[in-house]
Amino acid sequence: ACIFILLAIGQCCFSAWLLYVRHNRESLFRAIRLIWTSGLMIVLAMEIFPLLILNKQGMWTVVHSAPYLGVYFVILVLVTAYLRLCTPVNRYYPLSHRTSKTKFES
Repeated sequence: ACIFILLAIGQCCFSAWLLYVRHNRESLFRAIRLIWTSGLMIVLAMEIFPLLILNKQGMWTVVHSAPYLGVYFVILVLVTAYLRLCTPVNRYYPLSHRTSKTKFES
């Protein structure tokens, strides 16, 4: 479980770096995906593994960590909504630097 928590912390730090450097819109979406996968790692560490490894003894951990996990996911939803819906954020993340031509265009 500690490995998954450390992995989640690393993913959050990497997504924060992606948000800081502001390459393009793809890095914004990649950062949002990393934020949500770090949330999945936290769920695995706090909810799934205690039940799998400790069985009934892990139920105490699951019950007491559920409210904090709920708050964590509310914060993730709010951050995601802000990053996706706020127009000033879109201004800082330009569209991709790739050309829009497809391979069929000449």
